[in-house]
Amino acid sequence: MPASDLTPAVDAAPAEPAARLAIRHLPLRRALDWLVAGWADFRRNPAPFAVATVVLLILSVLAARAANWLPLLLLPPYLGMVAAYARMADRGQVFLAGSGAWRSAPLWGVSLAILLLGTVLNGLLAASAVAAVQALIRVPMPAVAFILALMFFLKMLAVLVLAGCWLAPALVVNRKLGTLQALRLSMMGSLRNAGAFLAIALVSAGLLWLAALPLGLGLVVALPVLACAAARAADDIVGDAP
Repeated sequence: MPASDLTPAVDAAPAEPAARLAIRHLPLRRALDWLVAGWADFRRNPAPFAVATVVLLILSVLAARAANWLPLLLLPPYLGMVAAYARMADRGQVFLAGSGAWRSAPLWGVSLAILLLGTVLNGLLAASAVAAVQALIRVPMPAVAFILALMFFLKMLAVLVLAGCWLAPALVVNRKLGTLQALRLSMMGSLRNAGAFLAIALVSAGLLWLAALPLGLGLVVALPVLACAAARAADDIVGDAP
């Protein structure tokens, strides 16, 4: 399917109540369509996407000096801003001064949710790792196996956190949803399209790894392409109820 098929109409209604939204079930191959659409969005007008990404990277480096968790707070506003840029480009609007999406309170609410859930999961994983080491010394192997299984389960919960946050910024910006509504629909949409979600997650991880190799310069392209792909996925997965 061409990338243009994933582009919303220019005169589409800007926001719909959450009650009128429905989750679509899509085939696995749609993951490739979202990536192609994200690349098309970036090529159409790369300058604002590249500038926003450079600003994100600079702020992330500075924030990490204060606390290594601070960059997590910047990611949802960035994703929301990219989603707004893509939607404005669909409508033929000029966005030299930026979209202003980063000022959205629900968008920062998504940031806080990521931070909170990530902190809880990291704490549980650290506690499980300590328990596993202690178990190797003090208790039989079945107990060790149980703790390792618990660690694997917590890793799967981290995937669920990613599922809940992947589409949420675009839903906040383009659908005018609140934080909890956006997180809920993002998780429901990701789980209903688990194949496509896992496929794009794996491809994204590989692309980000490759992009980071040449001194991180590739991130200026990879990050906005993936952010645009997430916005197109949100448009595709969360649609108007019949």
